[in-house]
Amino acid sequence: MNGKPYAVLQSDAMRKEGEIEVFRVLTEDASEPKLESVDDDEEWEDVAEAYDDLQFGSEDRP
Repeated sequence: MNGKPYAVLQSDAMRKEGEIEVFRVLTEDASEPKLESVDDDEEWEDVAEAYDDLQFGSEDRP
């Protein structure tokens, strides 16, 4: 989204509650990617909305 990679994860327990967790994917040099929690509420909401659009369909794309 906006040129930044994100990961949306969901455990079985979270799936039952309809919850997700949003992470920013960090790639430094040639090392393994790392996940960083998204703490900013607006950024979290934007990514969650984009995820919903991908899952459930929408004409809008981030």
